[in-house]
Formats: sequence, structure tokens, C-alpha cells
Amino acid sequence: MTLASEGFQKKIKVLLAELWTYYGADTDCEGVLTFPKEPNSQPIAFSKAKGITVGDDSEGGLKLTLNMMCAKDKTAEKELAVVLNTGVHVAANITWDNFEYWADLTEPTFMDTTCVSQKSDLVLDWHNWNQELTAVMKDITDDFDLRWATPHDLKTKKGPIPWPMIAGLVKATLLSPFVADEFLFIGFKMITDQ
Repeated sequence: MTLASEGFQKKIKVLLAELWTYYGADTDCEGVLTFPKEPNSQPIAFSKAKGITVGDDSEGGLKLTLNMMCAKDKTAEKELAVVLNTGVHVAANITWDNFEYWADLTEPTFMDTTCVSQKSDLVLDWHNWNQELTAVMKDITDDFDLRWATPHDLKTKKGPIPWPMIAGLVKATLLSPFVADEFLFIGFKMITDQ
């Protein structure tokens, strides 16, 4: 996955100001995000206690690599400047209950982070990468939670889809990771069910 938005550029400029020192004021960077395949890994788990867990923090989290491709400006060809290897962990409560839905992200954490310059003359300052990346992820999850953590009731929505009628026909809908370990439970009752 390639990350190249204006917001990404701003965050990288703060986190890796050394790139702008090296390439100049018009530096243009993009990140190429990959998740290396690991034998016997379980990147996403479901449990009644925690809900959905991305990256087991006791195993170093979900491993990811971010290759920073940079150039002196938007017209120049980008080259590999920095490689960041890390592990990420986040817990999620994503639930749908009787046509109300919400999503709440907690415990955003980066761990075991290393950052290596791929250019012999690009000097990286010391960073507490785990703390810095966790702070960025916390901002992202807080913004997400402000919008989605409060239940949204589709039965009160007006529009082309008649949600109140559908909710009357398909009762007691539930999508939840909190019903059984290792499963995302999905269930409902039809109007004819007792």
C-alpha cells in the first residue's frame, strides 16, 4: 500500500525532518507499506475479553515495513531513503446490535521499531520511534473514535433505504466479537421467528 497524501507528508516531515534536511525544502516522499508474511502468525484475533485485536502485543505486534521513497521535488524520481520496521497493536470494539453500530479503537501501540537510512550520507538523529509512532497512531484512533465510538442508530435514518422497515423484518441483529473466542458472531431473527 502506498501512502502519499498531504497529511502523510506533514506527519513524515515532523517525524523524519532529516529527510527535508537531506533532500531540500521541496522534498516529496511517499511510504510503501508492506506486511511481511510470517510463519504461524495470527495478525487478527477475536476474543470475548478484548474484542478484535490487531497484532498480538506479547508477540511483538503485527509486523510491518515502511519504505520511505523520497526525491528532491515532485518531478524527480524517488529513491529508497529510509526503511522503518515495526510491530503494531490495536484493540477494536466493532459492533452492530439491532441496527445500531459503533466502532471504538483502543491500545494503539508500536513496538520493536527500527529505522535505517539507505543512503550512506543521510544521517538520522536518535528517535524514540515506539513513542513517536504510538503518539501519531493515538491521534488517528482518537479522531476515529470521535466519529464512530458513539452508537449510530440506522432505525432513525431517513433516506432511500427504509431502515425502520428492514429493522422490523430482521430483528435482533448482532455482529460482535464479544460472543465467542476466535469468532466474529453474526446473527439475527426473522419477523416470523418467536
